[in-house]
Amino acid sequence: MDEKLFTCLNGSFVLAHRAAVAVADRGFRYGDGLFTTMRVERGVPFYWDAHMQRLIAGLQALKIHFDLSSLEPYAKKLLLKNEAQHGFLRLAISRGVGSRGYAPYPADMPVNWVMEWMDGLPEIKKPATLWLSSYARIPPQCLPMQAKLAQGLNSTLAVMEAHEHKADEALQLAIDGTISETSAANIFWLKDNTLFTPSLDTGCVAGITREAVLRLSPLPTRIVREGLSALNHAEAVFLTSARVSVWPVAQLNPSGQQFNATHPFHRQMLSLLTQDRQKQLFANRHRWVAA
Repeated sequence: MDEKLFTCLNGSFVLAHRAAVAVADRGFRYGDGLFTTMRVERGVPFYWDAHMQRLIAGLQALKIHFDLSSLEPYAKKLLLKNEAQHGFLRLAISRGVGSRGYAPYPADMPVNWVMEWMDGLPEIKKPATLWLSSYARIPPQCLPMQAKLAQGLNSTLAVMEAHEHKADEALQLAIDGTISETSAANIFWLKDNTLFTPSLDTGCVAGITREAVLRLSPLPTRIVREGLSALNHAEAVFLTSARVSVWPVAQLNPSGQQFNATHPFHRQMLSLLTQDRQKQLFANRHRWVAA
């Protein structure tokens, strides 16, 4: 870890390698919290307001009471202190410290929140190979999966399994066998001149990039509950997230099913996302970057 990086912990700016929360924090003990990660370019976080809206919905679902409206100035200061240009801003919120077993106690405990800066990762240049995971996605009847929950074992085990089979990512199905998402990204497929993506009720995250693709797509879009057979004869398959933007898929194993990873729609969709982000950058630069 870069020993010069700062982290914002409950409103205090500390060196990242010294930032710590109590071992009794419920996020550590039970995964009792949520997070979001947003891409930053030229010091401007993309889709900040959309990330905040998803966090608000997630906090309500977890019954955690916390006002997010005061966080923007801390994000600005953190980006400035780290001389942040290209990378990712991560915000994590835990219910706080207090427990009598699983039941939170006291009920009005103050939350813990942490805002981190992470430098950008190398660009992914090769198409993705997926492994059909043996781990089904947790259904939304069990947990509010539309939010990015602090407990991530379902995704962790799925991607570890994929890596054991030399694949880049794990394709996870809902418990009824319908396509949901990968361990860390939403999935889209192009077929019959229509762009498809799974419904949120399959257990997939309400991805911010997913919403942008649905908004920007030049083709009709459909949100569906469909099994693996939906990928048969798909013209193109790709993944989306803040990290990967648009990541073409070349193959699904163990079946060996192949997809056209050089389909022009991948480049078209990436170009539309890039243009949308550039518009945001210029529209919001005054909001985030000091004159």
